[in-house]
Amino acid sequence: MSLATDILGTSKSTDISSADYTLLDDIFSYNAIWLQNAIELSNIPILSQFELTKNVPLPLIGLAYKPVGEIEFLSYEWSQYPYLSKQIITNAGIKQATRFALDVYSVLNGSNPVALNLLKVSAIIKFLDGYIAKGGLFTVLTLYGFITDCVLEKITGISDGEMLDGTHLRFNFLKPNIDTTVIVAKQVSDLVNKINLGGAQTLGPAF
Repeated sequence: MSLATDILGTSKSTDISSADYTLLDDIFSYNAIWLQNAIELSNIPILSQFELTKNVPLPLIGLAYKPVGEIEFLSYEWSQYPYLSKQIITNAGIKQATRFALDVYSVLNGSNPVALNLLKVSAIIKFLDGYIAKGGLFTVLTLYGFITDCVLEKITGISDGEMLDGTHLRFNFLKPNIDTTVIVAKQVSDLVNKINLGGAQTLGPAF
């Protein structure tokens, strides 16, 4: 299944070369969802030894993706009360979490018959359930930009026509307003502890 004409538009109407078009289709149609903490949360001893690999995201492969409707990037709630001056406006807006959804397809074909598709979709849902339960975050690639630090709110089966055929899912994401101040402070404090006398001395918060 190719979603290129759905996501990227018709290649004839662009200046994109055939090779570049194929690459973009492969990225945004088949590798749109990345697991930010897959290695960190995998509990594989050989990988946990390497600090650099812990923050390397991994794509959720074997599926095709297409954005649904609107993709929120910014959302603010503003006070309804009259302002005494224009300066008060800067303190009257509250940044909200943003939401968006992707349609996810597992196309039935010779290499993915009904029985295999049933096992594959069930395995993916079970895996994501465990990944989310451990605090796993997601990065979603869109043609508007990459959305990081997302949480997956729900997965639903969608009917195509009059029946649920097991090939069409919808992933609903939420991008919360994550305050990284405490995380960064802890990372800096841990680094200072390791440097200072080989980590023998314990320091307080860096900020």
